Amino acid sequence: MAMVIAPLELVKDVTTQAQLESLLARCPNKNGENPITENKKTYTVYVYEATAAIEDLSGTRKWDQVNCYAKYSTSSWTESSDTYKIPDGQYLTRFFFAAISTASDDDQTNQTKTMGNLLDDVWFSQNVAPPTSGTGRVTVTKKFYGLTEAEAKTLGNSDSGFISYDRSEDVRGIADQALTTVDFSNGLWGNGYDENGAYVSVSHVFNEVVDANTDYIYSFAENVSKANVRGYDLTRTLVDGVKGTTGSVTMNKENNNKSITFSNFYKKNTTDVTITKQVTGLLGDTNKGFTFNVSIKKNGADCTGVTAKKGDQTVSDLTNFTLKHNETVTLENVPIGATITVTEVIPGAHYKVSATGQNGEQDGSSDVAFTYVAVANTTTAGNADEADLMLLSMDEDTAVDADTVALTDATDKTVSNNAITVTNRATLKPDTGVLLDTLPYIVILAVVVGGGILLMLRKHRKEDD
Repeated sequence: MAMVIAPLELVKDVTTQAQLESLLARCPNKNGENPITENKKTYTVYVYEATAAIEDLSGTRKWDQVNCYAKYSTSSWTESSDTYKIPDGQYLTRFFFAAISTASDDDQTNQTKTMGNLLDDVWFSQNVAPPTSGTGRVTVTKKFYGLTEAEAKTLGNSDSGFISYDRSEDVRGIADQALTTVDFSNGLWGNGYDENGAYVSVSHVFNEVVDANTDYIYSFAENVSKANVRGYDLTRTLVDGVKGTTGSVTMNKENNNKSITFSNFYKKNTTDVTITKQVTGLLGDTNKGFTFNVSIKKNGADCTGVTAKKGDQTVSDLTNFTLKHNETVTLENVPIGATITVTEVIPGAHYKVSATGQNGEQDGSSDVAFTYVAVANTTTAGNADEADLMLLSMDEDTAVDADTVALTDATDKTVSNNAITVTNRATLKPDTGVLLDTLPYIVILAVVVGGGILLMLRKHRKEDD
């Protein structure tokens, strides 16, 4: 038997076994996704097949003294399960149960694929299926707040072992399993949103065959030192909504479906900063590469881990690079608390230089420098631990405290989108070829010449008359 999952738009007219077999024939992957193109649009059809062993006993059974067709499954009842992720933009989905091979696949009955497939207790959910009778299940879920899906999966699929567990049976006081790492590498991933915001989650399931009058105790502990992610601070860890790093669940025959959830809250402790060059003025040279150097320091020491790119090219030396008009360099992973000093090396005496968030213009006949600091943006959160980063221009009236939070209203110093623009305004004017100190004499001469030409014309007219 096969389960077929497809978008309704593709299969709205599929109503017979023959039509379903035709669709299956176009699906080479019998346990996974299959791209199907129809009317120049590609759809995803998911197929999951489960098979059983068949024993052919044709001719060995008689009904009313007549040899009859007879095939029997020699397999016991089995549980088959899998996960299906609905593709983006697919809002209506249809599920089919398709007979693949049955006891009536023979011409003797003339009823091909009409009997022999048995289903029981079909179950659909966004959650893990409940345990069957006589078994138990413990689900441990990890929620990551503040991380991208890729970042969460990198941590979850690693062998860092940030969550471990101990399993014991409360019978005769025997602990039969030592501290063991929870393996999330083959876990069930998902995305969600709750009162704490958006999260990425992964779950691991422990299955048990449970005995009567026995408690199965699972004790869990998180090692937060192994849950660190570069570029982020781990600000809080909750266990079932309560601050902490440990928890336990007790599962038994009467309460055979238990769960525990660890929640980690991450705050990005770095930001990206862009520096863009602009050249203005009639005689501004938009083809010239202006030389820059940038220093990034925290507590007086150079920041490590900061990278820089100009377009798709890596800037290997921030102490000596060039930018032309409209070119941009991006500083990646600038940490909170860092002071950024942007220096343009002698732009030229005919330039006045300004920068985003800075007051006035500087003379370009010597090096010009502008300073900024990355601080906690407490306007987006209640405290510095939960805040994003923002960039402030630093001059005489900007100050920050030990937690790198602005001490005074720095609204007018905030650099929007952490984007610094350094503008060189050319002060030269085009040469018209006219010296203003001789202009009056030129005008007088032009009037005299014009007057002489007018008198000569009048004289010639009189002589002609």
